[in-house]
Amino acid sequence: MNNITSLSEIRDAIVILEAEQEVRVQQLRQQFQVTYVNLKPVNLLKSAVQEIASTPVLTANFLGTTTGLALGYLTRKVIIGASGGMLRKIFGSVLQFGVTNLIARHPAEIKSISQFVNQSLFGSRKVKTSKQ
Repeated sequence: MNNITSLSEIRDAIVILEAEQEVRVQQLRQQFQVTYVNLKPVNLLKSAVQEIASTPVLTANFLGTTTGLALGYLTRKVIIGASGGMLRKIFGSVLQFGVTNLIARHPAEIKSISQFVNQSLFGSRKVKTSKQ
């Protein structure tokens, strides 16, 4: 900024600075509005879900963990049944924990094994036709 030597230059500088201040105030208000909207709990949840869904590694881990939890719970329910004794409940809980961890830690192996079993049991059976 140049040295101001006259009263008219001071007035011009003040007008310019006030205009800059007004622009900055408007930018600050806009940024505040954007931040306010983004910090609403619904929008935070939406952005978190979108981030998880867009990351393939997290999606695979989420699916593996969810599958592990579901199969662990199912295993426990099968072992305990409708009503089980104390020993049976403890064994069911330990087995649930083990199955859940096994599936959650090795989802790729479990997927390949299940695909192999599925293909072996329900694979396409080609009907052989004899040539005449």
